Amino acid sequence: MITSFKRRPVIMLTLTQIAQIETLARQGMPFKQIQRMTDISRNTLKKYVHRANEPLTERQKVRNALDAMQPVIQEKFFAAEGNCAVVCRQMKDEHQIDINERSMRRFYASWREELKRSGKKYERYETQPGQHFQIDFGERDITIDSAIV
Repeated sequence: MITSFKRRPVIMLTLTQIAQIETLARQGMPFKQIQRMTDISRNTLKKYVHRANEPLTERQKVRNALDAMQPVIQEKFFAAEGNCAVVCRQMKDEHQIDINERSMRRFYASWREELKRSGKKYERYETQPGQHFQIDFGERDITIDSAIV
């Protein structure tokens, strides 16, 4: 004889419910009492309360820093016409925020679409002599300070 177990449907908690759970737990209310008030299982309550107390990951810290600087970054993005390297360098020089280019690209992906729709074409970015160095694949001897490298 095969018996089937009835499973409760999986229901996602809303952000309001999560905030309510965290607030009640912070006030010192026992899980059993919160469970009676919200009709959410104690295991689920514990999961959300413990998750709220975990330290932020590096990615979350970077995202929070980027969110805080969003207007500044957006202004620099459009001024640099979408050049990620330029925005990262300016953020490091002016605000002492060192962000890798990939994180920055993910952060302003939606703005890139807006930049494309605006009709502006990407322009070549030129640096001052000595700030940037690029060589294509291959071998080449060059002279720096009278020394062949």
